[in-house]
Amino acid sequence: MKEYLKYELAPFPLSLFTENGLRKNTKSDLYDEFVSIETLPVSDSIIHVIDGGFLLHKVIWQKNDTIEEIVKKYINYVRSHYAVNSYIVFDGYPEVNKTATTTLAASASTSIGTKQSERSRRNKSANVPTFEYQDISKIPFSQDKFLSNVNNKKNLIKTISDKLQSERFLCKQAPEDADVLIVILQFN
Repeated sequence: MKEYLKYELAPFPLSLFTENGLRKNTKSDLYDEFVSIETLPVSDSIIHVIDGGFLLHKVIWQKNDTIEEIVKKYINYVRSHYAVNSYIVFDGYPEVNKTATTTLAASASTSIGTKQSERSRRNKSANVPTFEYQDISKIPFSQDKFLSNVNNKKNLIKTISDKLQSERFLCKQAPEDADVLIVILQFN
């Protein structure tokens, strides 16, 4: 009996999940474990692979900036920090059937990926409408609020990717979570 009781008795690993799904993590805790490289090696064979999600939040823009101004800030940042042969890899945002039952939704989020459940959690608190825009449109929301709407984020990623590609940068969009594609690109 002692052998059996040394294991946690729960329907799911409590260290990873709550009754409502995945536990909320703090990415900065993991980031703190990385060691910075003081000087980057110089070589023509180095290709940078940039996480597009990092890029979306690294470049800061203000409420009422135009799309044209916002995209220009992203282009300038990438141009000044990375070589043209760099890959910028963005998360994908697959459509999820909103009429599915709870059981089907749970299995869909498992088959699509764990990121979908986190996005669903965030979308419940997001109250920013989808904003249709053109280059001269001013964004009437703060950056965080605008990006909290999945459709706004998808559209902005498409706009930024198109512009980066016209500047000869290599852009890819993962089917869902970009992390796997980032690792694959680094080893190819």
